[in-house]
Amino acid sequence: MVNVYGPSHGPERDEFIDWLHDLQIDNDYWMILGDFNFYRSVLNRNKTGGNMNDIFIFNEFIIFLSLLEIPLQGRAFTWSNMQGDPLLEQLDWVFTFSNWISRYPNTQALVLAKNVFDHAPIKIQIATMIPKSNIFRFKNFWIS
Repeated sequence: MVNVYGPSHGPERDEFIDWLHDLQIDNDYWMILGDFNFYRSVLNRNKTGGNMNDIFIFNEFIIFLSLLEIPLQGRAFTWSNMQGDPLLEQLDWVFTFSNWISRYPNTQALVLAKNVFDHAPIKIQIATMIPKSNIFRFKNFWIS
């Protein structure tokens, strides 16, 4: 599991994207999550506007690494500028690979209640369902 924090502007932001592209992932049981400081669509904001170039850059990185998004549950936005008429955005993301989804199909990303911070915390629940028989069978040899 890799937790990231992406810079919001400047040359560090470009370095962050380069770093993401250069990740050497040697198996598909990785999860990469955190504050990427990017959104994937204008629908990830509560107000009009947004930087279409940033959207293209971020989605290109996701496609380049063949990442799958684990959708956030609980609220649509994870960040607020904390103003009277707030700008709300989903800047926090959880990504993984198809092998992870196959092995842990019930993985969930739950957005928790925000307290005093500008970002809402995210709880990751990792689970799998192994079928179990509910049938009780009595064996005759148990008597002896």
